[in-house]
Amino acid sequence: MKQCGACCFLGASDPPDDPAIAAQLTEMTASDGWCKHFDKETRGCTIYETRPSFCRTSVDSFKSLYGVPEEQFETVARGACCEAIGDLYGFESPELDRYKETAGGSDWPDLDDVFSAENALTRDV
Repeated sequence: MKQCGACCFLGASDPPDDPAIAAQLTEMTASDGWCKHFDKETRGCTIYETRPSFCRTSVDSFKSLYGVPEEQFETVARGACCEAIGDLYGFESPELDRYKETAGGSDWPDLDDVFSAENALTRDV
């Protein structure tokens, strides 16, 4: 979802096991915890086209970074987005409502479970 930025708040992230990615994340994190490339006014990425793979929500990035199999990608990615948005903006926020709408929430039979604060997936995916 464009103009969200929840995943651009790097200060709350646990460092990844890969030392190269951990170093890159550290270099990208500003003193306030936000990515240096996140434009807070537009809520956009200033390096979007060349952003690192760990900034991309894709089957390949989730498989290589978290070991998520392709058949679980949609559920895990949506759950991770919900958790990040909820943690940053609140579980009753307009940002989370907008995400639910743009993520095709009505197509999911278990949508309420995925979006509930009590059942949000942890970042230890």
